[in-house]
Amino acid sequence: MQRLPLVLVAAILSHVAVNELESAKILGLFHLNSRSHFVMFEALLRGLASRGHEVYVVSHFPQEQPLPNYTDISLKGTLPELVNNFTMEFALNFRYTNMIDFLWYKTLDMCQVAFDHPNFKSLLSDDKQFDLIITEIVGPDCFLGLKHLYKCPVISMTSSVSFPWGNDRLGNPDNPAYIPNYFVPFSDHMTFTERFINFFITQGAKLTSYYFGDLPAEKMQRKYFKKSLPPISELQKEISILFVNSHFSLNVPRPAVPGFIEVGGLHIQPGKELPQVFKNKPLRILLCYIKKYHPHLIPVGRND
Repeated sequence: MQRLPLVLVAAILSHVAVNELESAKILGLFHLNSRSHFVMFEALLRGLASRGHEVYVVSHFPQEQPLPNYTDISLKGTLPELVNNFTMEFALNFRYTNMIDFLWYKTLDMCQVAFDHPNFKSLLSDDKQFDLIITEIVGPDCFLGLKHLYKCPVISMTSSVSFPWGNDRLGNPDNPAYIPNYFVPFSDHMTFTERFINFFITQGAKLTSYYFGDLPAEKMQRKYFKKSLPPISELQKEISILFVNSHFSLNVPRPAVPGFIEVGGLHIQPGKELPQVFKNKPLRILLCYIKKYHPHLIPVGRND
């Protein structure tokens, strides 16, 4: 009888050890064809795959070399390239109306491209099952209907500081009296006028996101999911965690709920030693960069 407790302890420890070795089946959904956004998400997804989780990734940036436990559901080639495709004229003339067009109309078109792709349609069958969904908050929440389909938790990510409409997902405080939003250049010490502007833009961004993003995204998803789909606003409240590409040392102090997690620098890898030919010659590095990406800046006859 004295051995019974030892046997019980051994059984419990064995059960815990087995659970620690279990892997999850994870679905990453990233419809935006922006490499600068995906760099951060890719770092997390590759890290999960390297730790034994089974990762499926919908994106425009498949891996160049196959990775263990990492399966690409590629959308590559369905949209024009954005990399090195912005002109100075576009940047100088960019206005809030352009942002509305990109954040909601253009991204909604990207969602439609994903839903129409044969590789993505295979995910909509009832026999699929995932333990976790990871998706991006940038424009419309196009893929929250998959949470309803798979009955699994959702982690959202943003490749910048949090958008005004992202805070509401978790009930994260965003008092405009002392928390400047993404779209204003203010600090946490605002004048009355700055507070009013911050309040106006914060609420305006949330309303714009709802009417130009959430409602069209909900309408789109109802065409593809056979089962009754709850309102997007309800599914948004069920997001478990929001990963934000920011760091408290670079932004103003602010309160945050436990599910609001800053992961700034997640994608940064240890530096590699420069080849000997480049050491102590920073000008050579600059010239190589210019020659590769902006050869028109090198004077004629000096392209050697």
